[in-house]
Amino acid sequence: MRGLWKPRNADEPVIFQAEFAEAYNGVMATAMPLMTRMSTMSNADHDVHLSEEPDYDHLLRSNLERVFNERDAGKRAEAIADLFVAEPVMYEPTNIVKGRTAISEVAGSLLEQFGPAFRFQPEGDAMGHHGVGVLRWKAGPADGPVAVTGSDVAEMVDGKIARLWVLLTPAER
Repeated sequence: MRGLWKPRNADEPVIFQAEFAEAYNGVMATAMPLMTRMSTMSNADHDVHLSEEPDYDHLLRSNLERVFNERDAGKRAEAIADLFVAEPVMYEPTNIVKGRTAISEVAGSLLEQFGPAFRFQPEGDAMGHHGVGVLRWKAGPADGPVAVTGSDVAEMVDGKIARLWVLLTPAER
């Protein structure tokens, strides 16, 4: 597996923050098309009623728990079918992942690589409006130090995740 989560060699501790500060800037370039689309929405797009808004907190927390914390591939595939559109896209700092199967493979590889105690945990409640939601999270061993923090930003279509941006928090300098 390339990029986002792989240490340079087996003897190196997994330290994400400093490694991905530069990659984080690249993510913003990837997210710009969404921001541009949002800034050019028609008035009809802005007339979404609150009752039509998806439950951002439920969808994004379920993504962490049922997809990125799920070690059983069958359960993970079922969760992805429930939470994502038929052809979702996930943008990582160093990779673009297309399709439900590929997203499941990335989640499974992460869990396998970092061991049975590795977990993603939400920090606070998700928020969103007009079809875009965000949830801050942290990850690391369940009872150990935090290895990485970040946010998931998702574009929702018909109550499901269509596009997901994984944004890693840059290391403090």
